[in-house]
Amino acid sequence: MENILLKYMSERFGKASAAREAQPGPFITLSRQFGCPAREVSDLLKKRLFELSAGSRAWDLLNKEILTASAEKLSLHPKDLEDFYQYHDRTAIDDILASMSAGKHYRSEKAIKETLRDTLLSFARRGHAILVGRGAVAITHDIPNGLHVKLQAPEAWRVERVKSLRGLTLAEARESVRENDAKRQALRDEFWGKPLDDMAFDLVLNCQGLGTEALVETILAAAKGKGILAKP
Repeated sequence: MENILLKYMSERFGKASAAREAQPGPFITLSRQFGCPAREVSDLLKKRLFELSAGSRAWDLLNKEILTASAEKLSLHPKDLEDFYQYHDRTAIDDILASMSAGKHYRSEKAIKETLRDTLLSFARRGHAILVGRGAVAITHDIPNGLHVKLQAPEAWRVERVKSLRGLTLAEARESVRENDAKRQALRDEFWGKPLDDMAFDLVLNCQGLGTEALVETILAAAKGKGILAKP
């Protein structure tokens, strides 16, 4: 009788363990308006997540790495994909694809989008990943065990920050902020399939009123509240 019970418990808990291992995530997507301190927030977030695991589990911080992994699958240079991300009007995309077709590694717009999507999905499902930008909120939204965060701030605050950090004139900084905001929104909309609004996010934070540490602690609290991090 004892052996039968032990066998039953072993099989049951073994299946439960396998189910936990098969569960996607956890992951966090971090979208941001241009000029928000995404780098500072993501770096500290990675550090704090490691500390919360008592040093037992590091989280991957993925931004440029998404391009690198996708480019490798497509046999392209990461710069080609960076250009693809930067331009969303039809003429510019056609020019980029035409330049690719001049060599032996031509890839269609559809193939590029599918590869970028598959790469982001694989990182999210693998878990313990912070996915910065790249339309990640739209692509991974249906995957459970994820938290979707947006960093934003008033335009005037972001313009002053970009002006100071990049040594630009006020007019140059304002143009840079507006141009990059439009590109990032266009990318999210493209992967979402329609205009994406703030309801797609679990958490929208105003960077003007919160320092980096406060932003990160708020994200961690939201992650615990949503259940993607173990509560103490």
